[in-house]
Amino acid sequence: MNFKTTGIVLKQRNYLSEQKYLTLLTEDRGLIDVKLRVFGQVNRNVFRNVNVIGYYQFNIFDGRYGCVIDSAEPIEQFFELRYDPEKLAIAQYFCELTYLFVPSKQRAQRHINLLLNALWLLKEDKLEDKFIKCVFELRLLSLSGYMPNLVCCKNCCSYEKEKMYYIPLQGVIICNDCIDKTSYEEKIELPNSVLKAMRYIIYKEDKDIFKFKLYPKYLDFLAYLVEHCVLIFAEKEPTTLNIYRQFVRRSGEENG
Repeated sequence: MNFKTTGIVLKQRNYLSEQKYLTLLTEDRGLIDVKLRVFGQVNRNVFRNVNVIGYYQFNIFDGRYGCVIDSAEPIEQFFELRYDPEKLAIAQYFCELTYLFVPSKQRAQRHINLLLNALWLLKEDKLEDKFIKCVFELRLLSLSGYMPNLVCCKNCCSYEKEKMYYIPLQGVIICNDCIDKTSYEEKIELPNSVLKAMRYIIYKEDKDIFKFKLYPKYLDFLAYLVEHCVLIFAEKEPTTLNIYRQFVRRSGEENG
């Protein structure tokens, strides 16, 4: 049986010179594993040009031994990112993180939209990479079953107090009046600007989540906090995160 679908390549693994195994995030089938085979010279360009972070229209044969790509027409391949190692590293991190957090065998339209928007913003260089990263991470967690409850204090339901604390393992906030009444393994005091930013990222419509501003010191705090939460809930630390950190560290040393 053949079917058509659009999707982003999240992972790939080459086998010898004639087979490439891909993990796709598709709009209608969620995560699927497929094989790209090459027969003679006719399909070699297709074989070489289907790569991670590319967005394609696929024609796939679903057979007895799994899915095989018959053809792949590029929609957006984000070539610009490949000329900037740091941007390519963060784009690959987004793909790996999506693979780790997207629920299997579920429609993934909102996950695809989030990933495409983040990749497009990286490509266009319209926002700081750190900003795109923390918005993407927090929104991805929220779409994947890890949405924190930031509406009000877990205990007294206060929307805002002098101090509010975030409890990462529970994904809740506790006000300063309630925090001493219960012991928590980890509690992080949230600056008001960071709490507002987190609420914005979580509760705004998909098309608006990148449309806010944050002072650098608060952006640094938010970036640290959100990455910390990602590592709490991820099954393993993403390999691409370490690669991205190395580029950031190297860039900081060169600019310092």
